[in-house]
Amino acid sequence: MASPELPFSEPVEAYPSRKRKKRVPDYWRIMAAMLLSSILWQIWTSSLWQIQEVRPHGLSHYSTRFVLSYLDGKHLMGQHLLQVNPLVLQKELMDYPLLKSVNVERSLFPTVVNIFVIERKPTYRLFFERPNAQVYTPEHSSLMDEEGVLLNIPDTSTPAHTVLASVDKKILKMGHLPETQLNILNLLNGLYQKKQLPIQGVYNLSNPENIILRTPEINSPIWLGKPEQLSLKLGLLPSLTQITAKQSQLVESIDLRFWKHPVIKTKVPSSVLPE
Repeated sequence: MASPELPFSEPVEAYPSRKRKKRVPDYWRIMAAMLLSSILWQIWTSSLWQIQEVRPHGLSHYSTRFVLSYLDGKHLMGQHLLQVNPLVLQKELMDYPLLKSVNVERSLFPTVVNIFVIERKPTYRLFFERPNAQVYTPEHSSLMDEEGVLLNIPDTSTPAHTVLASVDKKILKMGHLPETQLNILNLLNGLYQKKQLPIQGVYNLSNPENIILRTPEINSPIWLGKPEQLSLKLGLLPSLTQITAKQSQLVESIDLRFWKHPVIKTKVPSSVLPE
């Protein structure tokens, strides 16, 4: 039997021939790069990027002069918007102690630099202790914000609805009230807001181990000790005021550091109050 005939097939190349792509001449590439560079340069140097206005926000009368003087010295008007570093402006403006926070934003259409400022607001009046001084005066005090930063601003009036405090100037650190004293002051102010301070006065916070209260109702200093159980100690003051009212000139001090056993120290042999 004859073998079947196989259909004729042409041999297949092991590696098909690749069509050669036409190579773009180098001078076209150079021209395209030059054209792109020219377009980018035109965009970069366009007048659209020139700063047209600098807008400060949130300024008051006591920080306006500093901020505007600083901005005048930077000569931002007409500068390229992208060459102005907001972080640098923020850092330099924050060197001014009356500013609590600064945020700088750049915008296009229109080309403006916006500077948003939050100023420190006076929250407390802090009196400074003086040797043998019995009266606290605004001339020997400073306004202070809620973070304990002393504010060098025109002295208008004592912030309303806050407790009064005093310290020895020696404990201040670079114009700041130490954190320990600030925490005690905030504690006292919280009691004041809750109307849990039966007698008003000035709290000397120089020694956090012994808070000393001076009040018009009692001419002598009141030793309150540590801030623990402060509301209980202060609750004893109305009754002590009645006891010492008739002989206030003889009272040297009132010791409430151990509030369960209050002591009235007199200029004659001291007397101990009954529990």
